[in-house]
Amino acid sequence: MGVAAAQRLFPGRTRKELAYWRRKVLDPNFNPGDWGGARHHKFDAEEKALMEALVFWMAWEFPLSTLREFQLMLSQNGFVVSKMTVSRIFNQWDYTFKVPNLKPTKKFTLENKQYYLHYFFKIQQIPIHKLKYCDESFYRSRGSSTNRIFHNTQI
Repeated sequence: MGVAAAQRLFPGRTRKELAYWRRKVLDPNFNPGDWGGARHHKFDAEEKALMEALVFWMAWEFPLSTLREFQLMLSQNGFVVSKMTVSRIFNQWDYTFKVPNLKPTKKFTLENKQYYLHYFFKIQQIPIHKLKYCDESFYRSRGSSTNRIFHNTQI
């Protein structure tokens, strides 16, 4: 069946789409894989776990390492991967390159001190069982990094 005849049978389909499927049916070597793209994995579960353990060790021992340095360390240990693969590992761990600022610059201004004093007296009027507290943190930009931190890391 030609493309024009198939277009009458399947209205709404483009000529290119019908030509593709005609070729796929007639030629078994044309795109022989399953529909949906590649499903192969470069490393099995054990190798992936070892690779992640190496990355974690390096991040713990050398917190200022760049993605390129992680990539080089992995290649020296037999894991040839891209920087994007290393980045994905960190994203899975919820790793951040933000650095906590140890001296909050605006915390001790006169306006903030007055606000804290007002807060101190007002908070006493609220029943303690209704209060919830969160820790605050300040971050510097990536350019001034001296340390890096893990979120939700249990060691």
